[in-house]
Amino acid sequence: MDKLWQATALMMTMMVLMLGVGPSAQDQPPSTTQANTNCLNDIPGFDIFLFKFCEEGCPWTTMESSSPPDTTTPSHTPTTTSGPCGDCDESISVDNSVKGTVQRKWSSPNYPKDYPEGCDCTLSVKITGAKSFHIGFATGSNIYDVSSCNHDRLVFTGDVNWWRVCGTMDQFSQNYSQTNASFTATFISDSGDGNNVATGFEMILDVSVP
Repeated sequence: MDKLWQATALMMTMMVLMLGVGPSAQDQPPSTTQANTNCLNDIPGFDIFLFKFCEEGCPWTTMESSSPPDTTTPSHTPTTTSGPCGDCDESISVDNSVKGTVQRKWSSPNYPKDYPEGCDCTLSVKITGAKSFHIGFATGSNIYDVSSCNHDRLVFTGDVNWWRVCGTMDQFSQNYSQTNASFTATFISDSGDGNNVATGFEMILDVSVP
């Protein structure tokens, strides 16, 4: 009786496959699916060697596919802007490796044309082993003057003591007898003055090296 039942089940399965009952592998072969092999237990008497029939004739079960995270390095690194005045920070270093008078210059953006608004430019100066040095400005240097230099201005800090400059700058001249000095000069153009600008400046640093 058992053998008869097994033969009957086999014949019924083969008839199902031949008649095309249920989706076949050809009808539904997505790469993200696998055969529902649980049907081996749904038909009594199936042996493991009938697995191929079950794989081809049983419904397909969808498997969710997951992709690895995208770790691709961007083809370029976003650049950052440095504002309307560009990269206007500079540094000057003078030591006693060169004898005599050493001259260095620093100017506002666009000089001798008008500087733009929104500037925040810093000059860092370091002097070692000098005899003396002098800070002056080229003829025609001018920073728009309003409210006692509270907006557009050039500010000095450090070993040269604090002082703030704006307006016509030809008259500003400072002499120092220090042999070593470190100071900064910061130029700021502030739109709070009604977006008024001027020619700007060229600062001249003369260092006397013994």
